[in-house]
This record gives sequence, C-alpha cells and structure tokens, in this order.
Amino acid sequence: MFVHYKDYRCPICGMYTEHLSSHLVLHHLNPTRKLLLERDLAILAKEAGNTKILYDPNLNLRSEEISQIKEYIKKL
Repeated sequence: MFVHYKDYRCPICGMYTEHLSSHLVLHHLNPTRKLLLERDLAILAKEAGNTKILYDPNLNLRSEEISQIKEYIKKL
C-alpha cells in the first residue's frame, strides 16, 4: 500500500499526507478520540487563520500536542 499511495491529499479530511493508506487507517478507520481532537483543532485553527485557540487554558493541551496540531495545520 505504501508504494501505491504516496504524497496524496486525503479525500475525507483534505490533509496532505506522505502515505495515504497509513493516514486513512490511523485517522479514519480506527481513530482515537485524541487524534480526532487534534485534527479538528488543526482545522479550526487553519480556518481561523491563527493558533490562539490552541493556548486556551480550558483545552489543557501540552506543548507536544500543540506541536503535533501545528504539524497537522501545515498538512491541511
């Protein structure tokens, strides 16, 4: 699967990914709540045009999670 699907945009969420097959399995076939939250926050931040929402104390995000979300934003 890795050989056949490289450097594609996900048809479900629009995220660019190096390996579409892995992305589909990880995020869409068997997603965890954390992955869904990070992806959704990335979409919200991208649409808002800034990442201020990630620093909201109510979200209680760790710096590693914020970094991961920022990586997702780059792929959108």
